[in-house]
Amino acid sequence: MPLYEPWTGDDSLQQNFYFRKLTPLAPGHNVWKTVSSANDPSAETLVYKIANNIADQSCTLAAMQAAWGADECERRKVKVFAILKDWEVVRHVFIEGNHKVTSPIQLCSVVQQLKQLHAAGLVHGDVREANIVFCESLNVGYLIDFEFCRRAGDRNAVYCRYFNKDLPGRHRNAVPGHSMSAEHDVFSMISICRKWYKIPEECNDLDAVLACLQTLARQTSQ
Repeated sequence: MPLYEPWTGDDSLQQNFYFRKLTPLAPGHNVWKTVSSANDPSAETLVYKIANNIADQSCTLAAMQAAWGADECERRKVKVFAILKDWEVVRHVFIEGNHKVTSPIQLCSVVQQLKQLHAAGLVHGDVREANIVFCESLNVGYLIDFEFCRRAGDRNAVYCRYFNKDLPGRHRNAVPGHSMSAEHDVFSMISICRKWYKIPEECNDLDAVLACLQTLARQTSQ
């Protein structure tokens, strides 16, 4: 018997799947897996591939809805489809793009998404260049990969043992075993913005950085 009940929709679209096991696993197994149908279109096979390394992650769908908004979630066909026993699967259409920004306005959208995520009481937990996709054709950027996302203040809002604290732009307190914080997300996002654009040192919060990027966008469009 398959572990899932097939969804209805356009299976020709490349999709990403987030698998969530509803029953608790052993402590430390708190890394959620994302798999793309570009590599294997069989959802049943994908489930078996990651069945030994999956954990409770209830915030992924909420994070997508908060960061991207209802219209984008509809466009990306973000859905939860039914499964049997103790599995839940969130899937969405694969986001086309790359990790190189070509316009300040693209970065504006990413900063706004992080602000929306925090306003919903969620922490991304892994803000870095690899988790931002820029779509030049739409002139927009997307914050992606919500595997680590947690509700701020929850007891499980802790960086897992696999978290890489040594990547550029990490907050000094963003280390395995420590509590996640929106402040850490903000620090990393501002570091990324400063890498790509000249952001004044006094701009040390997302609102100030967003205003600076919007000014730069207007200047480059003239």
